[in-house]
Amino acid sequence: MAAERLIIVLAASLVMVGDKPAESWDAVYGRSIRAFNRADFEEARAGADSGYRAWRRQPVSQRASLFRLLLAESLIELGRFTEARPLLDVSTSSAESEARRFADLAMLHFRAHEDEQALQPLTAARRTLVRRSGELAGEIDLIGGMLQLHNDQTADAEGSLRQALAAVQGSD
Repeated sequence: MAAERLIIVLAASLVMVGDKPAESWDAVYGRSIRAFNRADFEEARAGADSGYRAWRRQPVSQRASLFRLLLAESLIELGRFTEARPLLDVSTSSAESEARRFADLAMLHFRAHEDEQALQPLTAARRTLVRRSGELAGEIDLIGGMLQLHNDQTADAEGSLRQALAAVQGSD
């Protein structure tokens, strides 16, 4: 009799809680990227922060790197540079992630009006970049073009911005 009551209580609890599995980390990352791409940087930050907190004890894992970089990117867009900077001081788990980390560091310096400090990570991003097409290549060229505009190098900036556009054409 007591066992039957326990089964009924457990069954009722499952119905109340629902039988949906927990959201996968890939889904959390994807949702956070979509929020970032539609300029909802606070939502992107919250999702990236939850993922990073869950994975930061495994710093060499690709997931830890991806969540950490997305968290830093969100913080940069929110103007929270001092919080983003330490996240970008740690190496990542792959060459592609390293190029992204260097590009993020260059963007942080650019947004903080530290153009001279942006040049070194921008050069490192270009050197580390695996593919010369796609979003990351476009972002690196875009940062370079913006820095050139800040330094009144209009012709060079135009070339960099054209390269950025060419790099992202056809990418999703």
